[in-house]
Amino acid sequence: MKSGLTSILINNYNYGRYLNEAIDSAIGQTDANVEVIVVDDGSTDDSAARIASYGNRIVPIFQRNAGQAAAFNAGFAASRGEIVMLLDADDRFKPNKVATLLARYREQPTISWCFHSLELFGTNDVRVDDREPLGDSLIDARDSMRRGKLVAPGVATSGLTFRRALLDGILPMPSDIRITSDNFLKFAAFATGVGALIAEPLAEQRIHASNAYTRRVDVGGLRGRIAMQTARHLAQRFPDIRRFANGHFAHGVGALVSTANLTAEVRAEVASYFSALPIGERPALALRLLYSTLRGLGRRWTH
Repeated sequence: MKSGLTSILINNYNYGRYLNEAIDSAIGQTDANVEVIVVDDGSTDDSAARIASYGNRIVPIFQRNAGQAAAFNAGFAASRGEIVMLLDADDRFKPNKVATLLARYREQPTISWCFHSLELFGTNDVRVDDREPLGDSLIDARDSMRRGKLVAPGVATSGLTFRRALLDGILPMPSDIRITSDNFLKFAAFATGVGALIAEPLAEQRIHASNAYTRRVDVGGLRGRIAMQTARHLAQRFPDIRRFANGHFAHGVGALVSTANLTAEVRAEVASYFSALPIGERPALALRLLYSTLRGLGRRWTH
């Protein structure tokens, strides 16, 4: 670890057309004490050439296509910063992001993570933001997580920042969470440390036809599978928040029911998760699964 250094980890897969904007926004921060690590996850477009054009201004990592979680793991392993910030290759940081967040971390030494709002934009930089900004607040959700009560804010990858000490207890994360891996990081952060939410949008999230998740209306089945997968890993890694993980797992099942994606493979995964629980926790999960299934059926019948 290098004192006073901020690490910006950019994960990229076939986003060469956007990649320069992301890298430029990272190396162009008003606080110059940053290292920019670009992890290319087996791209087949012109990403490699674009990365090479920056020379020693960035730290490049090239890996076989293994997914977003593997890219996070590789980038963090190569990083040295006290503060770590994530950036999707199709998004951009605002120039004052690092300076603003470093000031917040200094002012509030007890926080171990800090998440902020994002400004959405589309073609030709037209703003398409209709999200409510996060409220400025300190958050200690550890007890709520243990009781299974947390409703996490909708913050995507480019709005997530952490102290290195927190990530040391979270990463490496399970590499089979190939997309939307930021959910695992968010929930793990809420479960293990005090943090802050910031209303100011310090990064811009690009909305385009190739978004894997954001604003997609055709990914209900994918949402459900990711929720189930994330819940299973959370329960294994952080057993004290298993009540939360159980609820998130049931939510995923409901999403699959609502989109008619409850396949034999998914049913087997439900049975496996259920049988792995202590016997005393199974009735509560059964009720959650029943409730989520009925809600899922209701959504399916009304659409």
